[in-house]
Amino acid sequence: MLDFACRSPFANALSISTESRSALGLDENPTLQQFGLTIDRRLLTVWGRELQSPSVLYLKNKEARTFGGGWNMRDVQVAEAGPKITNWAWVQVTES
Repeated sequence: MLDFACRSPFANALSISTESRSALGLDENPTLQQFGLTIDRRLLTVWGRELQSPSVLYLKNKEARTFGGGWNMRDVQVAEAGPKITNWAWVQVTES
């Protein structure tokens, strides 16, 4: 799965425009033809931009350093421990 997720954009485009078309039956699809629909072989081009990394804050406003779309959780706490639990109880619900 990791190999598939780490493919280049070119490999993904090639896979979508060839293998996926065949797997989805987009070329000879009677249902699409009944409605007069065809699926273009060209992929849609969408313009985008790269955003700045967000500020990631943990417990006590400790900021994690972000880099390349990820961040390291080393030396940060997510939550504080609650009070010590000394008494336990449970309820069991079953069908009769």
